Amino acid sequence: MNHAYKYYIGVLIAVILWGSNFVVIKIALQQVDTLALLSIRFVLSTIILGGVCLFRQQATPPLSLRNYVFLFFLGILGIAGFNLGLFYGLNDTSPIHASLIVSLSPLMTLFIASRFNIERVNLSHIIALLLCMIGVVLVIGSPLDDSQFMIKGDLIIFAGTLSWSVYTIFSTKIKSQLEPLQLTFLVMLFGSICIVLLSSFQLNLFSVLTEINTQTWGLILYMAIFTTCIPHILWVHSVRKIGPTESSLFFNLIPVFATIFTIFTGFIPDQYQIIGIIISFAGLALPTLYTYLINRSHLVTKKEAINK
Repeated sequence: MNHAYKYYIGVLIAVILWGSNFVVIKIALQQVDTLALLSIRFVLSTIILGGVCLFRQQATPPLSLRNYVFLFFLGILGIAGFNLGLFYGLNDTSPIHASLIVSLSPLMTLFIASRFNIERVNLSHIIALLLCMIGVVLVIGSPLDDSQFMIKGDLIIFAGTLSWSVYTIFSTKIKSQLEPLQLTFLVMLFGSICIVLLSSFQLNLFSVLTEINTQTWGLILYMAIFTTCIPHILWVHSVRKIGPTESSLFFNLIPVFATIFTIFTGFIPDQYQIIGIIISFAGLALPTLYTYLINRSHLVTKKEAINK
């Protein structure tokens, strides 16, 4: 049992780092153009992840041209689409708003998948969605918050999160052919290519590189290493050991840690936002907790039947 704790710690560290991501992006966007920041971050992250794959001797297996085209499509959805929405949205909204909207992605994915008969929605999911909606409305609609000026950013992030949910559904079609880290690397590679190509039409990246100061480079390296590569590696490794159901419980903590990191920057959430975050957390955790309890119940029943 003690051996399993390191995987839980790994998932927790990944979630803490992802929670810090929203605040770091918000700060960095005040110093660097949005597309330039995206391009530099993901080029660095792709290089690092590629190096990790080589170090672990995880060479990409032979894939058909059709598979590579499909991976490029996934890169557009999961890396380019999601992060363009997140980064551009954070120009006009707060890290707390962003983290809450992004944390809705598992529920959004489930409801989209149910429309295509890929997943089933039960009562716990419907209750969870209602709780999350109430929580998000409380946070976004707080009378002490400049929320009326953040609607645009919230909607952009919602669109990016929707792109991520669609990516999550489609990525299952190729997961069996690749190791999780290989899939992450290839999707990030193609997504980075899309972002760099888009950036090249609007700005001179080489010129931007020379204008970035030391502090901002520190933020970019932090994003590339500590909010992209390390949490992805920890998450992929830990989920394979403790399972997606228990791991998802930790994913629901992202808005909590994002709020804590936001407080460190001097922002103090009001009572409406605190209540909203608690309600949203309860809603986000409900389906996973329900599944976990059902699985545990079946396991106990099975053991009792064997003992008889």
